[in-house]
Amino acid sequence: ENNKVKVILSTQKSTLSLSEFGNYTKIPVIPISAPYLIQVPPHDHAEVKGIIAFAELHKWEKVILIYEDHNDIHWSDFFEEKKFQVAYKSSVAASSKDEHIIEELHRLKAMETSIFVVHVEPVLASRIFVHAKRLGMASQGYAWIVTSKSMNHLHNLKDRSSMQGFIGFRSYKMKESKEFDMLQLMNFITQMVNFEIVNVLGTEGERRVGFWTGKFTNKLSHGFAYGRHLFSSSGFETIIWPGGTSTIPKGRRMQTSTKTLRIAVPKSNGFPQLLKVDIDLQTNITFSGFCIEVFKAAMAGLEHQVPYEFVPFEYNKTHIGEAYSDLVYQVYLQKYDAAVGDITITSNRSLYVDFTLPFTDMGIGMVSRLTPKENQNLWIFLKPLTPGLWLTIVGVYVLSALVIWLIERPAPVEQQTRQSNGEIGRMFGFSFSIFVFAHWEKLSSNLSRSVVVLWVFVVFILGSNYTATLTSMMTVQQIEFNSGKSTVGHGAGPVAQGAIGNPNFPNSHSKSIRLTSLEEYVKALSEGSKNGGVSALIEEMPYINVLVEKYPTRYSKVGHVMPTTNGFG
Repeated sequence: ENNKVKVILSTQKSTLSLSEFGNYTKIPVIPISAPYLIQVPPHDHAEVKGIIAFAELHKWEKVILIYEDHNDIHWSDFFEEKKFQVAYKSSVAASSKDEHIIEELHRLKAMETSIFVVHVEPVLASRIFVHAKRLGMASQGYAWIVTSKSMNHLHNLKDRSSMQGFIGFRSYKMKESKEFDMLQLMNFITQMVNFEIVNVLGTEGERRVGFWTGKFTNKLSHGFAYGRHLFSSSGFETIIWPGGTSTIPKGRRMQTSTKTLRIAVPKSNGFPQLLKVDIDLQTNITFSGFCIEVFKAAMAGLEHQVPYEFVPFEYNKTHIGEAYSDLVYQVYLQKYDAAVGDITITSNRSLYVDFTLPFTDMGIGMVSRLTPKENQNLWIFLKPLTPGLWLTIVGVYVLSALVIWLIERPAPVEQQTRQSNGEIGRMFGFSFSIFVFAHWEKLSSNLSRSVVVLWVFVVFILGSNYTATLTSMMTVQQIEFNSGKSTVGHGAGPVAQGAIGNPNFPNSHSKSIRLTSLEEYVKALSEGSKNGGVSALIEEMPYINVLVEKYPTRYSKVGHVMPTTNGFG
């Protein structure tokens, strides 16, 4: 009252407290929204109208919205209220890690729509734009529209070079005046829905291409819109889009290109059945193998022809895992357009590139050498008779003989001393004769006959077990592997190395040897642990399948497959 305040402008957070104060002092309070107060036109709603009009002007049917996951959910609803098609809504938190942002951008890149509307804080916007540029999403064919939430603070964005070709809606500020009357106040409120449309030129700054005041205009005067619509080529400033082109993006990512794709191929992997690169004296390079054939078949199945060329990728054979991860990273940096080969799909690599569906078996397994048939000798019939089986036979044999003797011994006491030795011998002979089912002694007690029946049943089981074991030894090749004493080999890749010591494998305490090729696998398994080789090999399933298919009579898979990998992609 003393300072002659006529109007109070408040933010949304202070509306409740100032509304009571305004009612008491009879001073109008103008917040975003409150009962009995003058309403300020919704800023975001007016901006969405401008974005939709801009999209329709360029004949874009759909857009992808990127917004923060708090307080902006209603902002995205404005597009639906205007019945404009939204292909996808992507919610990204300001606290998201770079891995999550990259993963979300990969998802958006795989979609058909290539027009993005970004409504996030400047710090988060900078992170999104940097990763989008690295993923090739700020190139020709894409369009990015940034709202005033970030564009009003364009000078605070760290890396503006990643925004080359972006379109931004920036709040237009009227010139300041010393004093407001009610008419000027209403004029100011009207100006809050005016937006300056700018074209970001990367590190060179930005330039104005027009205004949005409820319609497109080319100039403003005293805060009021006038002038002609920017629908004509003479009135609409030329926009430089991502990729440095003035061609308006079509809004659809799938476009036929005459560019020859550079496909990186690892030069040598030790498995020519999967991948092989031959270089002759005339520098002609030949690419072959299962992975190459799969790629060629996939490219041949496309509706339109895409030119490509294979480029050998050199790497150090002693660090295969690091080399393949570096290959993936080179694709991420766009040194190559894609990569083909025995490249294992892992979660870490998927953060940087998009993999196809796996075209090989998944997981890691174990393979071991089979016992050659020529190593069998004439004494093989004794191998089923293990020490435990010998003790069982002898124990039951002696026990049965003693029980039968005690039951069948002579009744008179004076005859027991003279005939005991003979009776015991006859009973042992009788028990032994049961082995061949030719017992000759007659038994007088029913109890003795019951014992003999049990003994015959035991002999039958032992005989059947011995026959089955001996038959298996003579007809089926045995796997030579002792998990506690054998040396285990593993592939050079990080997945196979990580399996060493895994409690889910029967090799957690075994000595391990690193192997790098199919020839080394065969040599190490042939020598065995006793001769400096290995008794088993841990490797990814595609490599194991090649080994077993090439040498089916020498090696066999052991145990179960661990689903720790997703195959090749």
